[in-house]
Amino acid sequence: MIQILLGIGLFDSEKEPMIIDVVRSMKRVGFSYEEVFDVLTGAGISGGEVQLLLDRVEENFEDAKVESRASRLGKEVETIFDKKLGEVNIELESKFRTFNRKLEKMNNAIEILENRVSELQSVCCEDLPKREEEKL
Repeated sequence: MIQILLGIGLFDSEKEPMIIDVVRSMKRVGFSYEEVFDVLTGAGISGGEVQLLLDRVEENFEDAKVESRASRLGKEVETIFDKKLGEVNIELESKFRTFNRKLEKMNNAIEILENRVSELQSVCCEDLPKREEEKL
């Protein structure tokens, strides 16, 4: 079984991939550690041997600074989302400023109306005692 782990003798033909090549390919396309582990143990390789193989592949990936496709794809998606999020943020800030200006105008209009109502009330209240005196 150790020969399989090292990639020796899995297939008799040199043209066929070895188990380590399959694991590397699985990791490269984004399979998680657990998924690769499940596939290999499901194929009959013991858990301990699978862990050794995965550790070796992980070391190779780290040494070669290889990223899985899922990692690269994740970074690309993050870049796209960051750009879109920035655009949405700019648009929201613009709408927020417009809303604030409209709100200020409405508050000013309300204040003007309140002042006008106060003026009208004071005028009406001043005239009210005079009208009552005239009735008497």
